[in-house]
Amino acid sequence: MPRSTDLPIGRARTTPPSSSGPFSPPPDPFDSRDLEIIGGYEFSQNTVNGFGVQTRNYVTDAFTFNSLGSGNTVEPPYAFKTDSRIVSFFSRANLGLAEKYFLTYVIRKDGASEFGANHKWAVFPAISGSWRLKPGMWMRTGPLSELRLRAGWEDREIRPYRRIRP
Repeated sequence: MPRSTDLPIGRARTTPPSSSGPFSPPPDPFDSRDLEIIGGYEFSQNTVNGFGVQTRNYVTDAFTFNSLGSGNTVEPPYAFKTDSRIVSFFSRANLGLAEKYFLTYVIRKDGASEFGANHKWAVFPAISGSWRLKPGMWMRTGPLSELRLRAGWEDREIRPYRRIRP
């Protein structure tokens, strides 16, 4: 039966029980596993207020922007207010095997007021794997203390996306 070591919440490590004898099976290099799972939640709300006025066709540039009344063409004043909200749920799982092979899976689900009318939620998955290369004769000295090969994929596209202005 594997035993668990004392690690932070959301993390577990298993190692095989120690057994010795003439008929013991050889140790399995994948018996050492390290699993870490974390998750979270984020909420953000933003309000932008603005206003402005424009005039054109100035007789002179001497006043620069300090005399709106000097313009011959006055555009109507405008004002706006924009509210936006986003909520995110996210989770990540890291799996390590034999302190050599590593797999990471991330998933995030976002709900936003700025997404399209019928598409208020979007899911963004990602996965990556890496292989820790053992230091050999070629890496005993030098600037590198560790070397890994890593590959990954993620989906960052929101389909379909249309910004909504109230």
